[in-house]
Amino acid sequence: MILQADRRDLDWVHTQYRNIGIAPSSSRDMVYIARLDGRNAAVGRITRIDQETAELEGIHILEEFQGEGLALPLVQEMLHSAVSRSIRQLYCLTYPELTGFYRRFGFIPSEKGLKHPYFARKLKQVRGKAVLLRCDRRSFAESSSTYTTG
Repeated sequence: MILQADRRDLDWVHTQYRNIGIAPSSSRDMVYIARLDGRNAAVGRITRIDQETAELEGIHILEEFQGEGLALPLVQEMLHSAVSRSIRQLYCLTYPELTGFYRRFGFIPSEKGLKHPYFARKLKQVRGKAVLLRCDRRSFAESSSTYTTG
């Protein structure tokens, strides 16, 4: 089950992000939690960059739940949410080995996004060990309806 986090979930979310070295969520983030057998198992968020642009980020599956197939429905739900919120461009800064996963949702490498100050700063923080991907509204709208969540 994928749910949008509410205030009661934020302590857990912040703890997960702190454990993996990611900044805590802010009030402008749309945070999602995957639950399995009634337990929080994964987290992800969409961070608004401007009115029409956002970043899909902070996707983290807890170790004990890895291999349970949670990433696919989590990302799909996040894309579905992006469609309903007038986001036109969605970016994802990810490890090179995960680009294939994001390509199935329509994400492609983005040279344009590299020039944006937001991503230039983030790439500097990861010392270039990441790939910036971009997906336009049409692609993620199609992807959000292609897969079904359980």
